[in-house]
Amino acid sequence: MSDERTIEQRPEGWDASAEHYDEVASQISNEIAPLLCDLAGVREGLRVLDVGAGPGTVALVAAERGANVTAVDFSPGMIARLHRNAEERGVEVDAEVMDGQALTFDDDTFDAAVSSFAVIFFPRREDGFSEMNRVVKNSGTVAVSVWSTPDRMDFFQVIAEGVQRALPDLPSRPPPDWLAIASPDGLRKAMLDAGAAEVEVHTENITWEIPSGAWLRERFREMSPAARGLLDGLPPEDQERVLDSIQEVLEDRFGTGPVTLENEAHIGVATPG
Repeated sequence: MSDERTIEQRPEGWDASAEHYDEVASQISNEIAPLLCDLAGVREGLRVLDVGAGPGTVALVAAERGANVTAVDFSPGMIARLHRNAEERGVEVDAEVMDGQALTFDDDTFDAAVSSFAVIFFPRREDGFSEMNRVVKNSGTVAVSVWSTPDRMDFFQVIAEGVQRALPDLPSRPPPDWLAIASPDGLRKAMLDAGAAEVEVHTENITWEIPSGAWLRERFREMSPAARGLLDGLPPEDQERVLDSIQEVLEDRFGTGPVTLENEAHIGVATPG
């Protein structure tokens, strides 16, 4: 039976990016992490769960605030990276490989749950939302960040234009299904449908400073499984053409660098039902 999951929905996709993901995405992660912790009310002594934790940026911030943190991710490579990052930062995080759509924790185990740009990749997002709702106490909080629509994200626009300019005859891909939760109303509805009693959505502008177009070109493959999958699916000469075009578009629109890209994100803050 063929695996119909996209590369972002398979652990091996993130395993391949784990080693360099911090370097490429750390600025975005570092900006969203304190916001999620603030909105989830993370503080000393609370039991906090980070779902789809990746290399642990949010989990580490929560641990540095004195919370007792458990972090899960379906990628063994990301969990290994999280363990190394926690050791380097001198904090304790209980991290393990686990599917966020089927958490093994008992009901009402945690005081709060956070998830940073992870649920958007779940094949069954409703299960991800409902599982966080289940394992968090009714007095607790669930805070989840998702990206907005591509038209409100500089980075997505640069990549899309770069690919189109380089390979105008490349068949367009269907829009990602996570667009269903890329608006405040869509995110609120998804969290309420999963059992939340109340949901507030906060819209934030997440900036990402790119040192130069050449820097982005060199690191684009390591940025995400989707970037790696795009390039790996092309002949070598087309891969180079796409990378050259992405650098060209960035420099045409924003200059040679450093440049600041602005990307809209939404954070859903829910009270479990």
